[in-house]
Amino acid sequence: MACLLALVAFYSVFEYGVAKVMYNRRQVNLAADFVKPRSTVTSGDAAVRLQVPSLGIDTFVVENDSLANLRGGPAHRSDTPLPGQPGNSIIVGHHTRYGAPLD
Repeated sequence: MACLLALVAFYSVFEYGVAKVMYNRRQVNLAADFVKPRSTVTSGDAAVRLQVPSLGIDTFVVENDSLANLRGGPAHRSDTPLPGQPGNSIIVGHHTRYGAPLD
């Protein structure tokens, strides 16, 4: 029982402490990447800035929805058009994990 409680405590500290710090650090790096001029967006680059004021969302979206990229914030599915281009874009992200960018 004590082992289970220790595991729950560790998980809580990681998810609501360490993961949030990692998310914030990644967002700072994506913000710096976003302003760089480039002709194409590749996996791991900041693809777009997602702002939804009514929901309190202001975050950078990374290109390619791999698990590693999703740990740093929302990600754009690379098999869909970028936002602003014709067609339907898909952006995925975590609601409760890895910094909860879409909370």
